[in-house]
Amino acid sequence: MDIAKLIERQQAELRRRLDLLTNNDLAQLQASRAEYQTKIDEIDSSINKICIELGISTFKPDGSKSSDSKKDRAPRLSGTEISKRITEELQNNPAGLSQTEISLKTGVSYPSVINFIRDNAALLKVEGSHKSKKIFLA
Repeated sequence: MDIAKLIERQQAELRRRLDLLTNNDLAQLQASRAEYQTKIDEIDSSINKICIELGISTFKPDGSKSSDSKKDRAPRLSGTEISKRITEELQNNPAGLSQTEISLKTGVSYPSVINFIRDNAALLKVEGSHKSKKIFLA
């Protein structure tokens, strides 16, 4: 291929791109989009307020409905956070606590409490069985 033709093609491509960059209304379109997005956000907010007043699932911008139960869900806790909460609660209750009491007082789910007790048996002392089981720090 001839180098002159290659340069000519590259120049033509660069001119085409330059025209595209200079002869468009991108900034105007972006500003217009921002205005419309503000209006859309206001409409979504109004819809959500009405949904809340009616006691129905709230509206999501994609048209689906969100579940209120997801909002009420506790955030996921790391293993260290679970350990810290349970250990602190057991230190504050030297008479011991049941698994259910630990769960309620710490906000850690009952299955996570059971897993913690099983995984940290060396740190804990367990007395009783079934419903009368009490957990203490060793």
